[in-house]
Amino acid sequence: MVPSINKCIVPYVLTNSAKDPLGIALQEELLKPTLQWMWEQTQEAFPVESGLMLSQIHSQYHFLDTGFSKVSVSLNIGANFHYDERNMEGSICTILVMGKAFEGGEQVVAHENGCTVIKHGDKTLFMGDYKHLYHGVLPIVYGKRVAIIGYASQDVRKYCEHVLGMKH
Repeated sequence: MVPSINKCIVPYVLTNSAKDPLGIALQEELLKPTLQWMWEQTQEAFPVESGLMLSQIHSQYHFLDTGFSKVSVSLNIGANFHYDERNMEGSICTILVMGKAFEGGEQVVAHENGCTVIKHGDKTLFMGDYKHLYHGVLPIVYGKRVAIIGYASQDVRKYCEHVLGMKH
């Protein structure tokens, strides 16, 4: 059964002559310095993995001149324990947690000896291979916790390999 036209989602297309009602240009302008700083930290701490992120995904899919092909911004979101299965193999996920007046939202990483609960300050940067770390985020009790997450997506890497013909 084909859905009626009023139930279909029509993609939003931004042309050069159109106004920017979604504020895309403003969002990019605000995110750019933060993402560039996150990327610089990632390159410094993980030079081999960040080089892999740059080489295995075409530059047109790097978000705002970084090696991140996907970026997520969340407000007050906890997370059940999970592996980031869609992250690109051998890549690094970088998470910046910000907020002053909140309680909860600690990052928890499971390992052979139990769990490590990572408390954070006003600005805390987490970096690691979250594809292979079993992790979660405790619920936010009160206040506002913002997380900006940058990573390289396995799906984008596969697209670059199969559709664009990039060889690794």
